[in-house]
Amino acid sequence: MKMSGVSFEEPQDRYRSMKERERYNVPIYNARLNAALIDFHKHIADDHYLATTCAICRKHVKEITSYSKKLSEAMK
Repeated sequence: MKMSGVSFEEPQDRYRSMKERERYNVPIYNARLNAALIDFHKHIADDHYLATTCAICRKHVKEITSYSKKLSEAMK
């Protein structure tokens, strides 16, 4: 009976420790998200020139979306 309890609790403990490590990364994710937003705004203001399909814009939006998802997952 104890073996089944230990094997059941082990994945939960790993999940909790993983979530705790993610919470430590929140300031890093936030800083990277802010930097990505600044880079995106600079691109729009300086280099964009009304291009309709801009690969640089897609790259910035993908990076912003990635960090936004990481932040929301870490905060759950």
